[in-house]
Amino acid sequence: MGWGMIILGLLVALAASALLLMGLIESGVAVAIGILGIGLIAASGRWMRTRPSEKPRVEQIERTIYSPDCQLRALVKQRADGHYRVEIQKLVHDYSPDVGSHDRWERQSNVTVTDTLASAVEVAARSVGAGTDDFFGIDG
Repeated sequence: MGWGMIILGLLVALAASALLLMGLIESGVAVAIGILGIGLIAASGRWMRTRPSEKPRVEQIERTIYSPDCQLRALVKQRADGHYRVEIQKLVHDYSPDVGSHDRWERQSNVTVTDTLASAVEVAARSVGAGTDDFFGIDG
């Protein structure tokens, strides 16, 4: 249906131009017919676009784990493919004349990908020094 409307719109617009050049219609009528043709072309684009089956998934933060001194944090995010990504961030205290004193989180270079939430949480907690060995079920 989309291609038919494009072709019809082009034919209507070209017909308006040809009729105007031959002197069979006045410019105002040619403009009105041309606008109709352009409208058909524009409307055809709505039906030609592929409709996504679902909205793309954005990474969502599943857990945030802080270090004991709250200077590091690990964000556990679920990716679109279902795996989990662990991102380590460091708290940075800055000063600028425009803003003044402010804190911000700066991403560190180490990013780990795992397949389960449990393993991602374990990697995150170990990365920022949260929890103890008995927390992870290690005897000794």
